[in-house]
Amino acid sequence: MSKRIRSKRFKSKKAKSKNAKSKRDYKKTMNKKSMNKKSMNRRRKNKIKKINKGGSSVIGQGAYGTVELDAQSVSGYSRKACFARKIAKRDLTPDENGAFAREFKILKRMDHPNIVKVFRMGEGEGLYFYLEFCNAGDLSHYIKNGQAQVNDGCLEDSNGFAGEIIGGGYKTMDTDQKFFVIQGILKGLKYIHANEYIHCDIKPGNILLTYNSDRRHNYKFTPKIADFGLAARSGDKKAGTNRYIPFECLVHTRTTQDFWGCGMTILEFITMNQDISWKYYLCLSTNRKHIDFGKLTQWGADLLTTLADAGRVHDLGRDLRNCFAQLLLIPTSTELANYDITINGGKIKWDEFDNTNVYGYYADIRYEAYDELCRLYDAR
Repeated sequence: MSKRIRSKRFKSKKAKSKNAKSKRDYKKTMNKKSMNKKSMNRRRKNKIKKINKGGSSVIGQGAYGTVELDAQSVSGYSRKACFARKIAKRDLTPDENGAFAREFKILKRMDHPNIVKVFRMGEGEGLYFYLEFCNAGDLSHYIKNGQAQVNDGCLEDSNGFAGEIIGGGYKTMDTDQKFFVIQGILKGLKYIHANEYIHCDIKPGNILLTYNSDRRHNYKFTPKIADFGLAARSGDKKAGTNRYIPFECLVHTRTTQDFWGCGMTILEFITMNQDISWKYYLCLSTNRKHIDFGKLTQWGADLLTTLADAGRVHDLGRDLRNCFAQLLLIPTSTELANYDITINGGKIKWDEFDNTNVYGYYADIRYEAYDELCRLYDAR
C-alpha cells in the first residue's frame, strides 16, 4: 500500500514538473514572439527611412509639395498600412495653397481602382493630405530601368485591404501584365473625363505602380494615375509638361492634351524608350514661343519608323500602329495653309495654333484614335 502511494506521489510530482516546464517554455516562446514583433516593426520603420539611397523618407517631388512615406496609421484604417503624405511647400502663395487644397478635393471625388486614393487632409506646419502608398514606383522609372523596385513594407490597397508585401526586390512584367497596365491607364483616364475633368499632365512620371503579392489578384502590377495638381474642368491657359502636350494645346489646355499624353506614355512603355517625347521636345523653341516645323516633320517621319519597328519587335499589330499614328498626328504644310497658319523661316508661333478650327480638326482625329485604342485594349 505504501509503495503504491509513493509511486502515485512520485508520478504527480513528475507531472507537476512537466507542467512547470511547459509553462516556462510557453512564456519563453511568447516573449520571443513579442520580441520578434518589435524587431519586425523596428525593421519596417528602418526600411521606410531607407527606401531612397539618401536614407530619406521623401519618395516624390511635385510643383507644390513633396511626398513622404508615413508609417503612422490613418484614422479608420489598419495600423499595418503605410501611407504616402503629400506636404505643401512652405513658400507657396495663397493661390498655390488653394491649388494644393483643390487637388485633394478633386481626388476625394474620384473613386476608381486606377486612380490614386486619398484619405484625409490636415494642417501642421503646412497643409498635407494622406495618399495610398504605391510600392513599385512610377512608370518612368520602370521604362528607364526595365524593371520596378518593389519596397518591402505594408500597403493599403484600393479595396481597403491591409496586407504585407512579401519579398520585394526588382520585378519585371510579362506581356499580359503590360496589357493590364495599359488597360488600367485607359480606364482611369476615361473615368476622369467622364467626371468632366482634364488631368492636364498625363506622363509616365504620374502613373504610379502597385505590386500586389496577394494571390487574389490575377495581375501583380496595378497602375494608378496620380498628381491632379493641374487638373481642371476647362483650360484657360497652357498647363502641363511640354514633352507631353500636343502642338494645338500649347496655348490653351484642351481634352486632346490628355489623349496625346496618354498615347505618348503608352508608346514609350511599349517600346521602353523615352526618346520619343524628348525628340518632340527638341521641336519646341527654348523661349517657348515657336515650333521648328522642319524638326516636327522629321519627328513625324521618325515616329512612323518607330511604329514599324514596334510592330516587328514588340508584336504591335497594324490596328494599334494606326491608332498611335493618328493619336500623335502632326500637321502638313498643306493643312496649315488651309487654316491660314504661316511658316516664317521654318518656324510657327505657338499663338498661331490658338485656332478653334485647328483644334476641332485634330480633336476629332485624336478622339477617334483614343476610342479605338480603348476598344483594342478592352477598356471601354
